[in-house]
Amino acid sequence: MKTLNDVAVLAGVSKSTASRALARPELVAPATLQRVVAAAQQLGFVPNRAAQGLARGRTGIIALVLPTISNVFFVPIVAGAQEAAQTAGLQVTININPLTNPEDIARYQRLSQEVDGILLVAPHTADEVLASLNSRVPMVMIDRELAGFESVSVDSASAFAELVVGLVENGHQHIAYVGGPENSWQNAQRIAKMSATAASCAAKLEILGPYPPSLEDGFAIAESVRETGVSVVIPYARDLALGMHIKLRDSEQRAGKDSCTSGDELEVVGYPTQPMVQVDGLLIGETAFGLLERRIAGSQDAPSVLRLPATVLWT
Repeated sequence: MKTLNDVAVLAGVSKSTASRALARPELVAPATLQRVVAAAQQLGFVPNRAAQGLARGRTGIIALVLPTISNVFFVPIVAGAQEAAQTAGLQVTININPLTNPEDIARYQRLSQEVDGILLVAPHTADEVLASLNSRVPMVMIDRELAGFESVSVDSASAFAELVVGLVENGHQHIAYVGGPENSWQNAQRIAKMSATAASCAAKLEILGPYPPSLEDGFAIAESVRETGVSVVIPYARDLALGMHIKLRDSEQRAGKDSCTSGDELEVVGYPTQPMVQVDGLLIGETAFGLLERRIAGSQDAPSVLRLPATVLWT
């Protein structure tokens, strides 16, 4: 097996220069870099990235902290972060931590001593808990914002407000919003913007919840939502929409109604035959990693607060 010393000898440079050329190419002269790279390619030498990282006081690992693995919304975010990290030669480790008690916070603090940076998804954690985190490494929050912290979120509130406008234009004057979990930052953003939009459209908006964003909860609350008398409901998450749709259509079938012709069925936004909000999770993960990578490299710029657009798909 060829070593770094073999590369240095073939390139006619010192071992330290060869190491610097492969690890920090911007620090060596172009001609020297060209000789070292050519020598490494000729010998089939592959640098040990882990060793390089340790030599610079880094692990080569970043952590992606999630509150749960049961929410499918997180899957493309993980994929986007992993793909971007792989391109940068870094490893992503997944850590499940809801940050709901002192033990969770202690685990987070220990984790921060073992990685180069953290991507934190904590949509329901209280602001004061997040503000108390004393991480020794750079951290970027995903899907929420907090003053003084770097973050990447989705402007779902504007998309949900767009839904309200479109539904009113289609004749719906009484709309329900089934809210998400308690303390959800996104949920609060949506309620504020949807309420203002409904008022400007002279429509009535019922705010229901909070509810966990699960299929089971959608199934359980469907009949109580129908009893409000609304003509359309906008659920917080797609699983809620699916659960409500299944329950409502099952009730109609038991009552002998044809949902295609009855004309009085409750419409559920987010179900495949209805309008829905589409979010690019891959882009969220990639963008968040990009901010984190910049911090790991030593950027001292003011924290970036990025809001990515969400798209309303009308059927």
